[in-house]
Amino acid sequence: MKRKPIGSYDPVYAIIYAYFSEDENVDDPAIYKIILSDYEFSELPEPGCYEKPIFVLRDDKNMAELFDAAMRAAATNASSFQFEKNGQTFRYTIIDTKRVDRAFAARYQIPKDIDWTDDELHTVIFYFKSNKCFKQKHHCTSCRAKIKPKVGYESFTEPTTIDVIHCNECDKYFVTKEIFIAKGGCWKYYVSAEFDPSMSSQDRELATWASYYSSKREIFDDFAQRTSINNDGYTTTKPATQRQKLLRYFIDSGKYTEGEIIQYFHEQYLDTGWHGAEATQKVRNDLNYLLDYCTELKTIDAKLERP
Repeated sequence: MKRKPIGSYDPVYAIIYAYFSEDENVDDPAIYKIILSDYEFSELPEPGCYEKPIFVLRDDKNMAELFDAAMRAAATNASSFQFEKNGQTFRYTIIDTKRVDRAFAARYQIPKDIDWTDDELHTVIFYFKSNKCFKQKHHCTSCRAKIKPKVGYESFTEPTTIDVIHCNECDKYFVTKEIFIAKGGCWKYYVSAEFDPSMSSQDRELATWASYYSSKREIFDDFAQRTSINNDGYTTTKPATQRQKLLRYFIDSGKYTEGEIIQYFHEQYLDTGWHGAEATQKVRNDLNYLLDYCTELKTIDAKLERP
């Protein structure tokens, strides 16, 4: 089913022009436009008449191997890629790559190891919703930073590592609050924390003082995310019928737009992987349900009549 893009929400992660490597010596090999996307839509990006478009959907389990292999190639500027499926190996030679979402692509890079155990105070910016660098698709690099505990915390004597993203254009380091919630809060470590304006005061407290909340809240039940959608009842601990009834209510009442819910799904579940395979799969199912439901709402029955 084809769907239209939603407002400023860009479903495209990369577009790869490629042919089967086995056709290397063929005079006129078939060129495929591999569109890595969240869903199909009718108006093709980068229009061309000589390529065969293929939508490879991020949340389609049948396409997972192809999506990951192609996205990794786009992220690393590779000249080819391959993947295995059902005992077969498929190899592609890349002609061109366009519209790469560099922020998303960072997770497919080999993380760059950096050492923050020196005496310099390094700053990380916590974000909740997509920050400016992500929205503008700046070129980003995945990093694995080694950080040391603050002096005086005897129970934290060994350095630990965190996954951060470096914006190459703005020269800033970003991290989600979930990273430091899992580490017990950034107050324990020798870093300087800044907060994106999108973060609520409660999210800032969780990022800073996570261990203080662990005895009072179910931090690891979706990390007790106090988002507005969560406050309004959505949680993966509910049955599918209740979750999807809530989604219908959000859309029908105008409480949240389709794009806002999709952004929530990705930022709180699908893009972090912190909630486990079961919760992530529930959200994938709910995302597909939401897209189908909203598509039905946009379809009307009409009859043309001569005036």
